[in-house]
Amino acid sequence: MGRLIDLTGESFGRWTVINRADDYYTGNTKWNCVCSCGIKRVVMSPTLRRGESQSCGCLRDELRTGENSPGYKGGLKNRGSLAYFNNKVAGSRCSARSGQYKPLALTGTELVELYAGHNQCCDGCGIRESELKRGLFVDHDHATGEFRAWLCKNCNFVMGHAKDDPSILLTLARLLQTEKE
Repeated sequence: MGRLIDLTGESFGRWTVINRADDYYTGNTKWNCVCSCGIKRVVMSPTLRRGESQSCGCLRDELRTGENSPGYKGGLKNRGSLAYFNNKVAGSRCSARSGQYKPLALTGTELVELYAGHNQCCDGCGIRESELKRGLFVDHDHATGEFRAWLCKNCNFVMGHAKDDPSILLTLARLLQTEKE
């Protein structure tokens, strides 16, 4: 087992380590911490050091509601707000997390700017965002991480299942064309 690193007095996100707590049954060291909002909790050393725990939950709540966030216009429910797009960037469901694809190469603030200059319609089929339950999805090139388009759920689904290969989509379009003739 390695030598214990004393984290007393160090800060991790909004946590400040007060002192060492009793060890967790698995042998992981626990620390008594205080969040910048004043809440005290016991946090395991690995979650602090890897950045998995940044606060008592107040940070997550602020990002959800958008309080103290530049560009806040009503939180996650308000499409176009910074909180809404920060959540889209953080919660991207493509396989970027597994390292298979590059994640979106934009911040929430940059997405707000792109969205503001957009017509709020799907770039694939043209349906208005107001007619969609879940709004528009951010489509990006999985090889480069560059933003590509605003798509509805169905168009985003088609792009994903075509594995970003235009030849598949062209072949399918030809099939549909010959069917109509």
